[in-house]
Amino acid sequence: MKKLLALCSLACTLALPLSASAQEDYPPGEVHLAPTIDLDLQPVPIEGMPGRTLNLPPGFKVKLFSDQVNKARFMAFDDNGVLHLTNMHTNGSNQWSPDPNRTSDVLAFLDFDDDGHADSVYVAANDFLWPHSIAFYKGQLYVADHDIIYRLTDNDGDGFYEERENFIEVPGIMGRASEHITHTLVFDEENEKLYLHAGSGCDLCREDDPERATILEFNADGTGRRIYASGLRNAIGLDLHPVTGELWAAGNGHDREGAALPPEWINVIPENSFHGWPLAFGYQKWVDFSISRYRSEIFPLTAQDSALVASIRRPVALVPAHLAPMGLHFYTHNQFPSQYKNAAFVAFRAGVLGNDPGYKVSVLFSEPDGSNARIGDFLTGFRPNPQTNDFWGTPVGLITDDKGFLYLTSDRFTQAIFRIEAVPGPDNPTAVEEASQNSAPASFALEANYPNPFNASTTLRYRLDATGPVRLDIYSLSGQKVQTLVDDAQQAGFYSVEWNGKDAGGNSVASGVYLARLEGRGTAQVHKMLLLK
Repeated sequence: MKKLLALCSLACTLALPLSASAQEDYPPGEVHLAPTIDLDLQPVPIEGMPGRTLNLPPGFKVKLFSDQVNKARFMAFDDNGVLHLTNMHTNGSNQWSPDPNRTSDVLAFLDFDDDGHADSVYVAANDFLWPHSIAFYKGQLYVADHDIIYRLTDNDGDGFYEERENFIEVPGIMGRASEHITHTLVFDEENEKLYLHAGSGCDLCREDDPERATILEFNADGTGRRIYASGLRNAIGLDLHPVTGELWAAGNGHDREGAALPPEWINVIPENSFHGWPLAFGYQKWVDFSISRYRSEIFPLTAQDSALVASIRRPVALVPAHLAPMGLHFYTHNQFPSQYKNAAFVAFRAGVLGNDPGYKVSVLFSEPDGSNARIGDFLTGFRPNPQTNDFWGTPVGLITDDKGFLYLTSDRFTQAIFRIEAVPGPDNPTAVEEASQNSAPASFALEANYPNPFNASTTLRYRLDATGPVRLDIYSLSGQKVQTLVDDAQQAGFYSVEWNGKDAGGNSVASGVYLARLEGRGTAQVHKMLLLK
């Protein structure tokens, strides 16, 4: 075990478990955070915000798209590609008290020259209290307020949605303070369904309303209301996986078990599934009922409680406590490098109460079914000094446009929308570039394999700036050759090859650190990989 820990420190940062098989097979009642990937973040100046930087992987840049917002939450694009945003005004220290003089609205942003900076902002809909999420479906705008989902129509095509109807009533404040009043909307257009998250009314308690701490499902016309999944304290991040079509969510844990517990989570949400709250978290880990407040809220426990906890499936990924996951968004475009295709970006709005600096966007890499999950920080810098509680922005919403640019909102201290772009070039070829037979790389390079660590197979990507003989070999850490993946003359271009974790004889090799060595045009490059079984 000590040797495995030493090997792991060379190529990855892992919180328990210590191996990929442990990540998949750890027993109920334990808390194992997902293994992490280092994306080599570097400071990048924010275009349009002098003096500010954020940290991104090499080959990315960030722009201030707009700061003409006030508590920017979730976003959606209409059929014309216009970005819309819920602009959720709140009321200072007593943010849940209605103020008729301070209503919220939906804003629309026009970027006429497509330079990544909004040229014009206008109100597309108004007179809401706490709108959080919006969606467009069949030309109509849906806005999730705290107690009603509104359906709006722009009859005259002027960009303002003047016709409005109460589409669905949902659990709201009901005349009292509530822990969670926001709702996230996701339309499954293929199956004509609507999913909606309804958070709990408390930190941890037995709810009077069975629709709280759930995800609700409706037919797209608002009929067929039912509880789709339960035990979800605040599953605010929702999206459909682009390959499987399954609903995924990212959610927030309760508050009073210290800095390390409970972990936040990212998970597939099957139909009729139970996810723990208010009894357990993670993979069937019971809440600490020695905490008197929790014990008084929940006890006595019942046989039904035990059966529910026993039904909890192992989550796709657990991440450090108190990060407050917000937007969850699968990236489906080609503007970013190909390793990000179908990966899940997650915005984390907090961090000061836990052991992780927080205030960041991470990216989750996994198989379509959620197996082999690895997570890496993709954007940080809103909390420049993790040793202090000073932070200047809070990530909330995520979305991509039809060109593949990623948009991020911040709703505290800095009220803004940012746009993140991959910069095409030799240090960061996009999937579009990789597919082009006419573009030749400007350098010879072996890139980081993905995934890394891996437990079955991994993909190695390399680029050649000239035609000639090429060798790509795998070595053990002791220098013994394990496998030759490429031994050929190749033209200049971008290449990828898979290694299945086997030697030249077809035998599976043991867990450990391996070296990929690319040799060509009189030079060689070496990259470390970690195989974990």
